[in-house]
Amino acid sequence: PPPRLSPRPQLYQQAARSLQKAVRWLAANQEPNGSWSAKKWGGQPEYTLATSALALLAILENRQFLPPSTLQQNIYRTVEYILLQQHSDGSLGPWCGMRLLNHAIGSLALLKAKKFLPNYTPLIQGSNATMQFALATQTKQGGWNQLGLKEAESCPNTTLWMLKFLLEAQKQGCLSHPQPIYAALRYLKHLPKPLPPPQRLFFYLYSASSGKINPLPPSIQQFSYSLIHLQEKNNSLEGSWPPQNNYSSAGGRVYSTAISTLTLTLIYQKENF
Repeated sequence: PPPRLSPRPQLYQQAARSLQKAVRWLAANQEPNGSWSAKKWGGQPEYTLATSALALLAILENRQFLPPSTLQQNIYRTVEYILLQQHSDGSLGPWCGMRLLNHAIGSLALLKAKKFLPNYTPLIQGSNATMQFALATQTKQGGWNQLGLKEAESCPNTTLWMLKFLLEAQKQGCLSHPQPIYAALRYLKHLPKPLPPPQRLFFYLYSASSGKINPLPPSIQQFSYSLIHLQEKNNSLEGSWPPQNNYSSAGGRVYSTAISTLTLTLIYQKENF
């Protein structure tokens, strides 16, 4: 069982050490082509783009734990990999059952990377194209589905990722009109079981990948400690998190590590509590 709870200051110190190990593991296991292989780490190959984008997001949120040269290399190589997966219609990733999930997470990663490569023309152009594809595939309900079909039923998870992407675009001044955001919020608000707000997305995703029923734990401190306790402590896997069930098994260890890192980052940064 997890050890007894620590006072909050000590918990933040433990979270910092955990995050440092996590981003170092991610940075050390990037493939030469800029991706993080889902298949190599126990996942399905069609999710490699999404897992790679998640890994970059986790690194960007904890960039203080990496040397500047390593960070810049991770960013550039991942951006190059994602842009190579872009099609003429602006979409990202292979045509598969979770097409829009790849696109949404990849688009968010490109948008976040623009802060670090502000003058890189292929990135600017590619990011603009992902936005056009996202807007073109929003359903009449206001959400998005896995295949990017306007007439099909919207998917809450995919919509939440797309909404997070659009909110970041609005923050950066890349979204000309907020109407797509309003439409997505209306769709999510009227679900039978409303999802958490976008800023708590990683709690929701971690809960799903861990098999938890409730999207948010009753005790943030207990949740944090449990997450740190599950992190690998030895050998070449130190700093990573093992896949828990169906969600994380699809993406593999990289997915589990990136999602766990992003979740713990929210706690470490003392946001929303």
